[in-house]
Amino acid sequence: MVNQMKRVKLLKLYSDNNIFEPVDFKNGLNIILGEKSDTKTTSGSKTNGVGKTILAQFIDFCLFAEYSSSRVSKIPKDILPVDENINLDLMIGSAIYTISRNRKNEKTPVITINNQNLIFPNFKQSLQYISNIVFEESNLDISPSLRSLLSILIRDENSEFKDIAKPFDLRLRIPEDYAPHLYLMNISLIQYKDAVENLKRIKSLIEVINNEKKELTNNNQKDISFVKAELNEINKDVDIIGKALDEYKTADSYEIIEKEVSELEIEIKRLSSELKVLYYEIKKINSMPKIEQIPSDEIEILYNSFIKNLGTLIVKNLDEVTQFKSKIEVFQRSLLEEKRVDIQKQIEILKNEKNQIDIQYSQRMRLLDTKGVFQNLKTTLGLYQEKKNTMLKTQVLLQNYEKHVSDKKKLDEDKIRHSNELDELFNKNVKSIESFQNTILSIHEYIMGNRECSFGIDTNTKSRTNPVSVNLRIHDDGSHGIDRIKVFIYDISLLFNELTRTRHPLFLLHDNLFETDQNTRIMSLNYIYEKTVEHADDFQYIVTLNKDYLFSDNGVDAKLLFNYEDYVIATYTKENKFLKKSYKEISKEK
Repeated sequence: MVNQMKRVKLLKLYSDNNIFEPVDFKNGLNIILGEKSDTKTTSGSKTNGVGKTILAQFIDFCLFAEYSSSRVSKIPKDILPVDENINLDLMIGSAIYTISRNRKNEKTPVITINNQNLIFPNFKQSLQYISNIVFEESNLDISPSLRSLLSILIRDENSEFKDIAKPFDLRLRIPEDYAPHLYLMNISLIQYKDAVENLKRIKSLIEVINNEKKELTNNNQKDISFVKAELNEINKDVDIIGKALDEYKTADSYEIIEKEVSELEIEIKRLSSELKVLYYEIKKINSMPKIEQIPSDEIEILYNSFIKNLGTLIVKNLDEVTQFKSKIEVFQRSLLEEKRVDIQKQIEILKNEKNQIDIQYSQRMRLLDTKGVFQNLKTTLGLYQEKKNTMLKTQVLLQNYEKHVSDKKKLDEDKIRHSNELDELFNKNVKSIESFQNTILSIHEYIMGNRECSFGIDTNTKSRTNPVSVNLRIHDDGSHGIDRIKVFIYDISLLFNELTRTRHPLFLLHDNLFETDQNTRIMSLNYIYEKTVEHADDFQYIVTLNKDYLFSDNGVDAKLLFNYEDYVIATYTKENKFLKKSYKEISKEK
C-alpha cells in the first residue's frame, strides 16, 4: 500500500559544544537506559534525575514544541547556555535535514539542507516549511497540524499516559484533538473540523447570550419576559411625553412624574419601617444586662458543698467545672454578637437602598412646582431624553439577545446535522475501523494473553468542545499501570496497522511509559523486538527505561527474547548524567 506521508527518521541528537554526548538513533527498537530518577523536590524545584526525560524533551524541542511549557525552559543557564544550539539530524523521505534551535532565539529555529541554512522570519513559517515537506505526498485538502500529530508520537511524560486522547501535560488542560487520530485511520477531517468549528461558535455565542441576559435582567434578578413588559411601559411613557412636547402641553407628562413620585414615597415608607424594626432590635441587644459572671471562689464553695453528697458517683474536678462555665459564657456572648453583626449588615443594605431611592425622589420632586406643572420645557426635554435613551438601549440589547438566541438555535440544528454526517462517515469507514480494532486485539492478546478489549469511534453529542470520541477499553483498565499499557497498545497499533501506517511518520517515542508490572513490560518489549525483526528498516521505536525494569530478582528476566544491550543507544547513571551535572530546575528562565 502506497504511503501518503513521508517517513520521518531520527538520525542524531547533539549540541554545538558537546553539552551532552551525541545520541545516534537507528531503525527498530532504540532503548535509552538509566537508573531510577530522583523525584525529590527542594523549595519547589525539581531535582533532575539521570536525564532520560530531558533527552526526550530535546528531541521534541527541535521538532517545534512550545518552549514555555517544556522542561527545557527550566534548565539553569550554567548547565545549558541560552545560546547553545540543540541539533537534530533527521531524514524526511529521502532528504536529510538538520533542525537547530536554542533558547535565546527559540522562535527562529534554523533548518539546514544540503549545507544551506534556511532562516525564516518567524516560528510559524519554520514549522510550516517542515510540515509541508512531511505532508507533501498526502494529497489531502485537510490534514492535522504537524504538532498535533507529533503530540501523539511524543507524548508528554506529565500526561501520565492516562488517556489516548490526552497526550499533553495534564496541568495545561489542553482540550482533546481527534484530528490526528482520524487522519491516521484514513478518515476525512472535513466533517470533523466543520463540527469542531460549529461547537466553537456555539460556545462563543452562549457567552454572548449569557452576558446580554445578565445586563437585561440586572444580573438575572428578573425574568426576560418581565424586561419586555418594562420596555412596553417605557415606550408608553416616551410616547406620552413626546406627544405632550409636540403639543406644548405638560399635563400628561406631569401625571407620569406624579405617579413615579407616589411609587417612590411608598417604597421609602417601606424601607423606613423595616429600618425602624432593625434599629429596635439593635437597641434591645445593647440594653440587655451583661451576663452575670459567678466568681471562681463562689463556684469553689458551691462545688465543695455538693461533692460531699455525691457519694461514689463519678464527678468532675473543679477545673473542669470552671472551664465548662467559661465556655457557656463565651458561647452566650458570641450568639448575641453574631446576631448584632447580622442585623447591622441588614441595616447597611437597607440604608444604601433607601439613599438611592431618596435621590430619585428628590430628582422627581424638583421637576414639579407648586402649581403641579413642569418648571420649564428644558426639564421636560431632559426627562424625555432620559426615558428615550433607556428605551433605545433596552431595545437594541433585547433585539441583539433575541437574534443571538435565534442564531444559537440554528447552530444547534447544524450540530445535529454535523453529528449525522460524522455517523455516516464512520459507517463508510467501518472496515478501516475494524482493521484497526483487529490490530489492537492481536497486540492485546500477545501482551495480556486475552482479547478482552474493544475499540470504537463514535459521535459525542453531549460534549461542548468535541464532536467525536475515540474509545479504547482493555481488560482491567482504570489502574495506573493498565492505563499506560492501553496507551502503549493504541500507539503501536497506529504504528503497525497496515492502514494507519500509510499516514504515519513511522517513528514513536515513549518516555517513562513502562511503570507497569514486570510481565506486561517484558511482553511489550518482546513485541517491539519481534516487529524490529519482521519490519527491519521501516520504523523507529524509541523508549526510555529504568535499568531495574529489565531485571527480576534473579537477573535479566528469562522471558525477554533478546539481549537488551544490543538495542541500547545511550546509558545514563547518577555518575554519568545526560547533561553531565546535577541541577535544580528553575521556575522560569532568568
